[in-house]
Amino acid sequence: MRRDKGMTRISCKNSIHGQIRTGTRALLCFGSLVFGEALYSHHAPFIYDTETERVVSGIVKSFEWIQPHAWVELETKGPDGELSTWLLEGMSPLYLGRRGWNRYSLNVGDAIEVAFLPRRDGSREGMFLRATLPDGSLKVMAVNPNPPSGE
Repeated sequence: MRRDKGMTRISCKNSIHGQIRTGTRALLCFGSLVFGEALYSHHAPFIYDTETERVVSGIVKSFEWIQPHAWVELETKGPDGELSTWLLEGMSPLYLGRRGWNRYSLNVGDAIEVAFLPRRDGSREGMFLRATLPDGSLKVMAVNPNPPSGE
C-alpha cells in the first residue's frame, strides 16, 4: 500500500486503544483502593494463633470442597464426654488438588486426628494444617508459618 505525503500517523494515546488502556488502569487502581483492605483482612494471618498448634481427634461431620477455602466440620468428644464441634478452614481446592487432595479425601463419618491453629478469639474455629486419616496416612493441608519451638 502506498502512503501519500499528506497522511499522518495516529499515535496510540489518541486512539480508542489508548483510551481503553487508560480506563482499565484507572479502574484497576480504583478497585485496589476500594477492595484492598477487605482482601487483606480476609487473608490476614493475625486471626490465628500461630504460636499454638492444637491437635484433636474427632469425626468428620462435613467436608466442603468450595472456593475460596475448603472447610471441615469436626465433632470431638472432651474428657468429660461432652461433644463439641470445630470448624476448620483449609486452603483452596486448587491449592489442595495440586497436593493430592480431592473432594473425597475426607468423608462424613471418618475418624481423624487434626492439627490446626486455633483462632485468637477463643472460638471453636481454626486453620487446618494436617490430618491423620483412618488408614494411618498423613494429609497436609497447610504449613504453620510460625511453628512452635521444638519442631
